Amino acid sequence: MEEVKKEICYKPAWRSFYRHIGLMILICAVALALTIWAPLGGKVKGILWAVAVAAMVVIFLCMAVKRISSVLIVREDEVAYENGILKRKSTEIGLTSIRTVLVDQTLVQRILNIGDISIASSGTEAYEVQIKNMPSPYAIRDDIQARSRAITQARQKTEAAAAAGEEQPQND
Repeated sequence: MEEVKKEICYKPAWRSFYRHIGLMILICAVALALTIWAPLGGKVKGILWAVAVAAMVVIFLCMAVKRISSVLIVREDEVAYENGILKRKSTEIGLTSIRTVLVDQTLVQRILNIGDISIASSGTEAYEVQIKNMPSPYAIRDDIQARSRAITQARQKTEAAAAAGEEQPQND
């Protein structure tokens, strides 16, 4: 039987920020084009590059904050989703309570092997956990489902052993 890791943390993939990265490349390309072809003075070119670099730094910081503020933790007996930096929100669902693990991918997400994961428990109709742009979403779903099945099978074996023990007469 293969060994299951106790706890695995998943964060949104860097490649999911393709729009942000594209915008940074566009800003750099526009600044470079203006530097080469526009009749600008040295001081204006310096200001142009300072603004471009500042914009790219802000975009990168937004990407980093979005990435570090969301984490999906798959533990031995539960799935936890923690979101936020200053104000932290945490949702835990027991693996035996999970009803549905939904993977949703757009065409671009399929190409980049990222996707949105939604998890619903048996207690409600809505999805309690919704996390966007996770890397290898089907592998995460399979991990959650495998852990849930393992817990269910272990519980069934324990119940069957207990029932078999009750049925046998005790010899003193």
